[in-house]
Amino acid sequence: MSNGIKAYYKHGHGDSPVRVTTDREVDELIDAVLGESFEYTIAALYHEGRSLTAHGHPDHELRVGLDADRQVGSLRYSGSVDGDDGFWYAASGAATNDVVVYEYMGNPMHFPLDSELPIEAVRVAVKELLVTGDRPTSVTWVRWPEDLRD
Repeated sequence: MSNGIKAYYKHGHGDSPVRVTTDREVDELIDAVLGESFEYTIAALYHEGRSLTAHGHPDHELRVGLDADRQVGSLRYSGSVDGDDGFWYAASGAATNDVVVYEYMGNPMHFPLDSELPIEAVRVAVKELLVTGDRPTSVTWVRWPEDLRD
């Protein structure tokens, strides 16, 4: 399996995504997104070693939302896990804010209230995706709520 992630979080990445191949580059990617303005607080990640759909698109996606001021982040995974297609989020077990919203290239995306994790937990999960290509197991996944589907 190819050990790389393609990351998209700014306009122009469609033609030239950020490519991440090492733990250090994962940290650099997360730090870069943390340094962006609010409209670029989500990165969409795709492991290069995974299969493509019949239409040539990745069969999975890990969205990473990051809040630099509060040093927290949220994760949403879409794809098939053990033959079950769907959307999941990494749950922290407790709501830490009244609203959890990030933006993907200027498009707001609300996350469940109990989705905020410490930045270090986000880093660990993304590094696990880099190594395994699978949904990270370092966090607890819960089905994404129907009322938050995009």
